[in-house]
Amino acid sequence: MARGFTTVSYEALAEDGPGADLIRNIAFELTENRKGLEQDVLRKSIQELLLQIAGTNPDIKAQETARRLTAYLRRHREPNLLRRFLSIHLFNVVWFNSSEGFRLKAWTPNSFVDDMNSVENDCRRIVNAIWKSQKMSVPFNSASAQELVNQLEQRLMRQ
Repeated sequence: MARGFTTVSYEALAEDGPGADLIRNIAFELTENRKGLEQDVLRKSIQELLLQIAGTNPDIKAQETARRLTAYLRRHREPNLLRRFLSIHLFNVVWFNSSEGFRLKAWTPNSFVDDMNSVENDCRRIVNAIWKSQKMSVPFNSASAQELVNQLEQRLMRQ
């Protein structure tokens, strides 16, 4: 994920375009080797993460967005970014596959939103529990990322 801040083509940054353009460019570059629905959901998760970090003000320019993203990475490091991303992405995958069922059982729009918030909190708790059980405060690598994904899949199968 941090790779996206350093290798993405910064057209929006050079033109001092909207920060949302920079975020979109980062998400597109990080998902260019994926296809179809997997790419769409992954891209959505990346964009949500970056918007949470940089803010959603439409008047923020790309340079300010890049500054905020970089400052976050310097303060929190990659493991925290990954943990946050996994919570968002798990929710997006689960919600994509279950939202219609929640919509059908919802009595009111508010109950639908309550269900959505509950699922989001559950996804965050699942990621945090697995993260802690794997003692993920050490430097993160592809083997530990794969182990975390395996643990997430196992935990979801038990739900």
